[in-house]
Order: sequence, then structure tokens, then C-alpha cells
Amino acid sequence: MGDRVEPTVSLGARRPGGPLEERRAAYERLLRVGSVAWPLFALPDLVGAHVWHLERALPALVTLRAVGTGIVLVAYAAVRWGHLTSSGLAMLDGTLMVLAGIFVSLTGVELGGLTSRLFAGIMIVIVARGTLVPSAWGSTALATGSAAAMWPLVMASAAYFVPPVRAQWSSPEAAGAFAFGLLFLLGALGITSAGSHALWTARRQVHEARRLGAYRLKMRIGSGGNGDVWVARQEALGRDVALKVLRDTGHRSGEKVRRFEREARAAAALTHPNTIRIHEFGASDDGVLFIAMELLDGLDLESLVDVAGPLPPARAVKLLRQACASLAEAHVKGIVHRDIKPGNLFVTRVADDYDFVKLLDFGLARLSDGGGASLTETGHMFGTPAYMPPEVCAGERASTRSDLYSLGAVLYYMLTASQLFPDRTFSETVLSHISRPPDLPSQRLGHPLPPGLEAIVMKCLEKKREGRYRSVRELDEALAALTELGEWTREDARVWWTGARTSVALGVRGEA
Repeated sequence: MGDRVEPTVSLGARRPGGPLEERRAAYERLLRVGSVAWPLFALPDLVGAHVWHLERALPALVTLRAVGTGIVLVAYAAVRWGHLTSSGLAMLDGTLMVLAGIFVSLTGVELGGLTSRLFAGIMIVIVARGTLVPSAWGSTALATGSAAAMWPLVMASAAYFVPPVRAQWSSPEAAGAFAFGLLFLLGALGITSAGSHALWTARRQVHEARRLGAYRLKMRIGSGGNGDVWVARQEALGRDVALKVLRDTGHRSGEKVRRFEREARAAAALTHPNTIRIHEFGASDDGVLFIAMELLDGLDLESLVDVAGPLPPARAVKLLRQACASLAEAHVKGIVHRDIKPGNLFVTRVADDYDFVKLLDFGLARLSDGGGASLTETGHMFGTPAYMPPEVCAGERASTRSDLYSLGAVLYYMLTASQLFPDRTFSETVLSHISRPPDLPSQRLGHPLPPGLEAIVMKCLEKKREGRYRSVRELDEALAALTELGEWTREDARVWWTGARTSVALGVRGEA
């Protein structure tokens, strides 16, 4: 299918790019190191127990290493696949540092108590956290300081439960050794916090120093095979934009460049409020192509349905009618989108309208206005399989009615929170679009929908394009004529979005 850039914005979804994703990657590195280092340090434990004739401590030492390894692996799985938000990562960070400090300190209790040199183990934890997860000095000091604080706390607590440690507290030599270890811990804490802050600052300055034409790149929010999307500052106008940058792949005169230019021309030709706005298409002094477009705040439909589940019919129709309005202008101007899907319909806020749709990504659009050869000719399939019309699956040329099929598939998804043909391979999905009728939305849901709405969905999903609506205007008129949907007001939308912002991480997006 076509090369795509999937900007990150929402709900902790694992999309490459932004600062949250970079932080997740840093924690993954830290936990990968920990999953190897923690069990390997069982060997020094065993040697120490033998040298100091503390074989009785071996079961406790083995248990601490085994449990600690399990915790690290669970934490790694949570970071890699758990879709943690920024606050979730911060909570995990603090918890892991506390647990690491406790486990190392308990090992120290077993191997010498106050005179143990295992405070060096906490120093290793501190240095690893500070260097592998660079952050501002306050964040580093808080996280690593919680690990360091466990050494004196555990040793003080052990005085109540472990007689040998209790006796050590009255020994000047043992207390002196303990104080000596604390000084080293404090030194490591200070140096690591400063070093981590320096790394974090340097990385931030590198990001902020990058420029492309009149735009200063601030942070990357998306990445794909064809390029990257950045939040960029247009300082002359004092505004942030989304800057889509064509990655230099060595094929600068090939199909990717033509598609990039086609995307810019297609979207720039459209002025409807429900179509993303293009500010500029240009190239930097060193020839890097870019598209500057409006920066959006909200969720794409795919993410919105992930959070909300099947949408109320009134809300689904309201959202789809806005997509129809955008497509109507495109079709009048001879532009067929060819990649209509939930991920390309972005729900944002405009003034007091909280459910305002923007149509994105004209990278696969076909222009029939004489503006150059089509990038996709008969016999090729481009688009997203789950929303691809039957004629395109069969290798035929896409038309405006092809977009109507994809709109019907999107409406089906909004109403049922499932695709037309879920859990199928690419080839099975293509064949299903060509020959297999989809379940009725009410069947998939398990309860009835307004019959007029269900009839509209199924008319859009006719296998033969002649059986569908003749235009998006006709589809919009059919949707407007529905009377049994109930209501979805601006106040309903405001209440939903206000609640969503308190429970999920929303973000920004820009794409054409």
C-alpha cells in the first residue's frame, strides 16, 4: 500500500516520533540492560556469600534475584506494549527505583549489613538510570534519590528484625563504614543528576536548533516510510505548524517525490473548513521538500472509537456528514481521495464545536484535472485494505464512488467499533471486499440500529459502484433526512471531550 506517515497524538498509542515515544524507548533500553544485569549479579552474590561464610543467606539472595528479574521483565512488557502515558511512565520510574533500592539494600543486609559494600550496587542503578534515561536534574534526582534513600531506610529497619545488624549500629567501625557508603551514594546522586540534565539539555538543543527554511523544528510527532512530521515554529508569524518532511531516500526524482508533490497540490486546491489547511509547499536551501500545514489538537476517528467504543448513531452521522462536505469539494475539483479511513479523519475543536472533522492525507489522491499522470494506474492497488472498495481490490481505477464505499466502511466502523472483515489476512480481506457481503451493523452489534441508517450504510457498501449513491452530496442528503437518530449536541460533545481529557492523553497532529 502507499507509504504513510502516522503522526502520534493520542492515547498512548505506540507511534514513532514524539517525546513520549522517545522516553518510552529510553526506558526500554534501561529495562533491557536491567533484565541482563540483575540476574548476572547473582554471581557476585554467591561469591560474597562463600568468601564471608554466609552460605545461610543463599536462599534469600537467590529469591531476591529471581523476584527482581521478574519485576524487570514485567516492567519491560508494560513499557513496550502497555501504552503508558507520560504520568504512567513517571510512576513506573519512581516505583522501579524504589524497588531496586530495596532489593539491593536487602541483599546488603544479608551480606554484611552496615559494613556491606553493596551500596555500590545502588550507585550502578543511579548511574544507569541517569545515563540511559536523560532527564532534567529534578526528575533525575527524584528518581535516583528514591533508590539511594532505600539504603539507610532498609538498614535502619533491619535493626528491628536482624540481630547482627542491630549490634552493628552500636559499633563505631560499622557505623563509620555505613557513613562512608552514604557519602559515595550522595556523590553519585549529585554527579549523575548533573550529567543526566546535561544530556537532556543537549538533546533538546539539537532538536530546537534544526531549521528548515523559515521553520524551526521543535519535536517530531510522526514517522513513516515516506517522511517525518514535526511540530515546527514559523517564527515570522509566531505560530506552530505541522511540517511534513520528505525523507531523503536517494530516490529524489522517483514516485515518492511525485506523490509528495501531488499531496501538496491536491490539499492546497481545497478550501473547505473540513479539509486540513496547507500553508506552504517548498524546499529548503539544501533541497529538502516539505509541506507546512495546520497543527491539530484532538484524536483521529480510529483512536476516538478505541476510547469511546461504538458511537451513538447521531454522533457518527454528524462526523460523517462533515467528511462528506470536505469530499464534495474535492470531487467537484476532480480529486479522488482513495484512502478514506478512520485514521485520516481527525476530530478536533473549532471555537465551541468540539466534534469538528478534518480530512487528512491526500498522498494517494488522484487528480483528473490534467495536472500530470496518475500515480496509481489500473491494475494496481493503493489504499488501506480494511477500507478499500471492491473495484480497487480488483485492480480497477478508483472513482468518486470508490470514496463512497470507504465512507460507508468508516460509518460501519463508527457504529460497530469493528471493521467490515476483521481478523483476516490481506488477501482474504481483498477477496471479501470483492465477493463477500458484510454482516449488517446491527448483527455485529447485537442490537438494532435505526433502519434508515443501516440501509444507508449498506447502500454505500454495494459491491458494484453503480449501486451506491451517485455522489457524496446525495449521501449527505440521505443522512440529513434521517429522523430516528436521537440527538448529539455541541454540549454533548463538549462534555465528552472534557471527560476524555481528564482520562486519556490527547495530543497534536498535522497531516495532509
